[in-house]
Amino acid sequence: KAEIQKYSPVPITVVPNPLPSAVLDPSLNVTRHYGGERYHIAIILTGWSKRKNPEPALKAFAKFRLSARNSTLHLFGYDFGIGEKGHLWAKAQSIDEGMVFHGYLPPAELLQQLNTMHLLVHPAIEESFGMAVAEAMALGIPVIGGVRSGAIPWLLGQGSAGLLVDVTSAEVIHDAMAEILGNHELYENCAKAGIARARKEFHPAIVASKYEEIYRLASLSK
Repeated sequence: KAEIQKYSPVPITVVPNPLPSAVLDPSLNVTRHYGGERYHIAIILTGWSKRKNPEPALKAFAKFRLSARNSTLHLFGYDFGIGEKGHLWAKAQSIDEGMVFHGYLPPAELLQQLNTMHLLVHPAIEESFGMAVAEAMALGIPVIGGVRSGAIPWLLGQGSAGLLVDVTSAEVIHDAMAEILGNHELYENCAKAGIARARKEFHPAIVASKYEEIYRLASLSK
């Protein structure tokens, strides 16, 4: 913002993408059974690439499952279906046990699946926003994201809705999984903060009002 403010006669404002109103429905905030060795962890990425950086997250889960044997990792998006790049890579590394490769799902079906998860891991090293992250927050699902991954720190309220870590390190991601799933108070605080932030920042009406204010200020500056 500071670098481009000099080019604008009005204050530069960050306006997020809006979430569909249905995602913000309080009735979707289900009670997630917490504890034991059975957790459902999600990764939602649009393709297998260096920018999306899935490998450390898959390795982290493989290690996490050694102490949480009944846990599962659910992978969604292009390249993450059976026989696709993500699946083939995990099999080649012999770490595919406990991993469920869903691939691409229509948005409504993906949302239903996401709402059965305990945690979202978002390993992308570059992100302009992150709709999957915002949707998880709205559902009360804590998120592990990159501390230097573009918009992710802002999106997560500088870590109030999850943990910000070095997502290039499988060891660090594993430790974050263990930390947030092993601390009920931390988990609940992140879940509540995510819901509150999603409703405050990403509701369509609120996003629209921010655009209207920008247009109003721009018209006054002429």
